Amino acid sequence: HQNLDQGVVIADKTEVRSAPEEGSTELFALHGGATFTILRQVPGWAEVHLADGKQGWMPKSVFEVI
Repeated sequence: HQNLDQGVVIADKTEVRSAPEEGSTELFALHGGATFTILRQVPGWAEVHLADGKQGWMPKSVFEVI
């Protein structure tokens, strides 16, 4: 298992989407302080995985790598 980066949401709230583009389906929302594993990154977006098994894409502008 590769060593994946962890991230934390720094925005008050962000939508996690089905694809790395604005306008894609909103799967769920996360609030500031939520942590997750970063699976992969593309320009401007990261695919994230939560401890409860949820997964999706969020803009890089709303989180920091920890």
